[in-house]
Amino acid sequence: MAQNSQIDKTERMPVYRQVGKLLRRRITKGELAPGTQIPSARDLCKEYNVAYGTVLRSLRVLRNEGLVTGTPCRGTFVTSRILSTKNIAVTVDRLFHEQEFACFERFLRSVSEGCAKTGFHVNLFELPDGSIFGSEQPTLLSKLIQDHEISAVITASAAPLGDIERLARSGIPVVTNRDQYPYTTALWVTEDVADGAKQLVDFIVGGLRHRRIGLVVGAKAEQTAKLIKPSTLFMETVINELKNRGIKFDEKNLTCIDYRWMNVAPRIREWLKSSNRPTALIFYGDELAMQCLRLASELGLNVPQDLSITGYSDSLPRSHMTSIYIPLEEMALEAVRMLEKMMDGARCSPKYFPAKLMIRQTCGLAPQ
Repeated sequence: MAQNSQIDKTERMPVYRQVGKLLRRRITKGELAPGTQIPSARDLCKEYNVAYGTVLRSLRVLRNEGLVTGTPCRGTFVTSRILSTKNIAVTVDRLFHEQEFACFERFLRSVSEGCAKTGFHVNLFELPDGSIFGSEQPTLLSKLIQDHEISAVITASAAPLGDIERLARSGIPVVTNRDQYPYTTALWVTEDVADGAKQLVDFIVGGLRHRRIGLVVGAKAEQTAKLIKPSTLFMETVINELKNRGIKFDEKNLTCIDYRWMNVAPRIREWLKSSNRPTALIFYGDELAMQCLRLASELGLNVPQDLSITGYSDSLPRSHMTSIYIPLEEMALEAVRMLEKMMDGARCSPKYFPAKLMIRQTCGLAPQ
C-alpha cells in the first residue's frame, strides 16, 4: 500500500498528478494487473490522504491515457491492454485528403511534428463519409476507440456533431480546427474567418473599387449532414460587407460546391464568358483559385488587368495568389499542447488565431 508520505503537498507538481503518477507506476509495475479493479475513489482518498475531487481528476487523466476504464460509480478497471504510448487519432475527410489540399497537409504535418516532440504517436484516419463512427458500419477508428486504443482525437475536417458528443461522453479529449461545436464537447484552434473575409472585401472593394464580385465557397450548412460553419460564415460575411458598402450582391454570382474543380469549372466558365461578368472572383480556397487562373488565361483574360482573383488559406508554395494567410502551423502545435494539458486533467479554452491578407500579383484595379 502506498503511504501518505508519498504525496508532497508542497511540491510544485499538482496533487492530482502525483496521485496519477503513483497509480500509473503501480499499473506499469504489475501491482495492479490488467483487468483488475483498482481501489475505489473513497479508498484512494484515505490511502493518499487527498480530497475526493482530486482522486476523480487523477482517474480521469488515467482514463484519457488509456490505462484504466470505467467510472468511479461502477468501478474503475485497469485496461486489458496497456498502451506504451499515447495514441492520438487525427481525422480528415477523404475528399480533402485525396484532393491533397495544401492547407490540410500543412496542418497534418505540423500536428505530427508537435506530437513527436511530446511523445505522442499519431494515427491518421481518412473518413470516407466524414463520420468518425461510420454512418452504415463501424470504422476502424471507432473499433480502436471502443478498445481504448485511442487517447485523444484531433479533427482536421468537419465531423458530425453526434460523433463529437459521443467522444466527449467517452471522456476522450477532442480538439478541432473549426469552431463549429459547443466548447463543452470539443475545444478548437481556428482562424478568425469573419475578419479574413472583411479584409478581402475591404481590399477588393474599398481599395481596388470592384463592384461585380463572384464568390465560390464550400457547401452551405443546410446542404450537408455535416456542419460547414467556416465556409458559410465566410460567404455570409462577404455578402454582408458588400451590402454595407452599398453593393447589392447578385446571387447568380454565388456558387457553393464540394471543392472539386470539375464541378465548379462550368459555372465559372459561364461567368467569365458573360458580357456582364464579375471583375473579381473570391474563392474560399487557394487550389480552386489557381485553377481559375488557368481558365482565365485559356479564355484570353489577363489577370489582374481584366480579372482579379483571390484565394484563402495561403497554403500553396511560392504562390503569387492574393490570399488570406492562416497560421496553420501555430494552430496545429497549439492543438497538440491543448491535448497534452487536457489529458493531464487541466482545463483549456478555445483559441482564435488572426487571419492576414497577403497581397500579390493576382489583384488589380477594377477595369473601367
